Amino acid sequence: MRLSTAACTLALLGLACSEAEEPASLTKPDASAVLCSDGCPEGMRCNGGVCEPEVKPDAGTPRGRAVVEPAEINFGAFALGVPVEVTLVVANQGQGDLEVLALEIESNAAGELQILTAEPLPKVLPPDESLAARVKYQATDGVEDHDRLRVI
Repeated sequence: MRLSTAACTLALLGLACSEAEEPASLTKPDASAVLCSDGCPEGMRCNGGVCEPEVKPDAGTPRGRAVVEPAEINFGAFALGVPVEVTLVVANQGQGDLEVLALEIESNAAGELQILTAEPLPKVLPPDESLAARVKYQATDGVEDHDRLRVI
């Protein structure tokens, strides 16, 4: 007796699949399972027609979030050698404490910028708290300066 290729393939697939376990998503719920059609009890949610315990994700420890205002400082017109100061505020707009270790100017190659704080650093800012700092600019040349403040 001769079997065609298609018949052999079907016969082999039937044998291979006959002993395979059904995927979990295809198994029928046991008698103790609550079906969604009956409505899920409080603290449970529907998943694939079966109620299961609702697991709330753990977002971890609340963190602080530093926001600096103003985001950009323009010292305007100034005379060479005459210091100009602008106050900025570092606020914690996060859900947890924010530890401010330092405020620093990124490059400040000519040393024309200086940060003055009334409070010593490091300082821990609880949520919705802030600290003020002054940025002092004293131009020593006629070149336009651009720099960045880092909150560490």
